[in-house]
Amino acid sequence: MTTVFQFAALGLGTGAAYALLAQGLVIVHRGSGVVNFAHGGVAIFAALAAALHVDVEPSALFAFVPIAMLIAMVPISFASWGVREASLIFFLGLASVPAEAALSISVAFGLSRLLMGAIGGIAWMLTRSDHYNLKVADVAK
Repeated sequence: MTTVFQFAALGLGTGAAYALLAQGLVIVHRGSGVVNFAHGGVAIFAALAAALHVDVEPSALFAFVPIAMLIAMVPISFASWGVREASLIFFLGLASVPAEAALSISVAFGLSRLLMGAIGGIAWMLTRSDHYNLKVADVAK
């Protein structure tokens, strides 16, 4: 019977997190008229900060992570290495996050992107090449 309560609490917690993310999307859209999908990136940075025991305000993450990621898109380095770290050190430094902590969050984010890309690349290599081919005769049926 206790597992039922544990799963119920887990489900309510997960649902609350989804509701907060959805409310954030709605509030940003209602306020600015723009659909902002930066919430997922901010959630990843918040999870990495929590995993690395870095004390950073969520409002600082919502303010600075999208700006830092926009700066990291400047094509002057491979996979934004270096640019992302410098921008996050600067912007999170404005929120009183130590440079070492900001650097560790950024490197963990970059490594997680490499890991996800490697998993996706392996999955892509293992799929059959004819799986993605579309023939005109197939469409006409």
